[in-house]
Amino acid sequence: MRDSTAQRKGVTLFELLAVIFILGIVFSIAYRGARKGIDSFQERRIRFEVWNTGRTFLWRMARELRCTFPASFEEGEGRRVNLLEGSGDRIRFVSTVSSPRALKPDRPALGQIEYFIQRRTDGGGQVLRKRVQTLEKSIVSDRLEEGIVGLRLLYWHPDGGWVGEWGSNMRSLPRSVKVTIEVKGGKQNTQKRFFSTVVHLPASRRNEWYSESK
Repeated sequence: MRDSTAQRKGVTLFELLAVIFILGIVFSIAYRGARKGIDSFQERRIRFEVWNTGRTFLWRMARELRCTFPASFEEGEGRRVNLLEGSGDRIRFVSTVSSPRALKPDRPALGQIEYFIQRRTDGGGQVLRKRVQTLEKSIVSDRLEEGIVGLRLLYWHPDGGWVGEWGSNMRSLPRSVKVTIEVKGGKQNTQKRFFSTVVHLPASRRNEWYSESK
């Protein structure tokens, strides 16, 4: 006769459900840990992109401002008008540009560079726009600086300190320009950071000397 105790026992439904339940808990914990790691990586990546966008833009704009050319023209009765003007969220100045259309045999490749904040046409908030023209008003480039949503400018006046506007009828260039930008990143613009720098204009000294000698 076959011994009943020697018969192999099968897996019961209860035991199978218990194993599935335990594996579900293990997979859930593992998924949460992996998801947390991925989210942390994405957040660091977005922070780096915001930082890189802000620092790269400030470096490029500062370089253009340092190369500001003290261009001017005479406007009636010998009055000299500078081609640099700006307000709190807009600036226009003459600087060197890398475009064949700006090349002239008697002077460096100069162009008029303009930065300003505008509303998006799709209703997505504000964005910084950069427009570059030759001195003959021919468009060299006109683009949006994606990610940059705010611009604040101040101008150093030798007699009045920091001022919020610089008119084209000023006798000279500002000694310095303080630039502050706001950069946002991420799908919902969850990452936000401000960057600021003070740019000293070497041409302002030459410009003042020329004004005094006129």
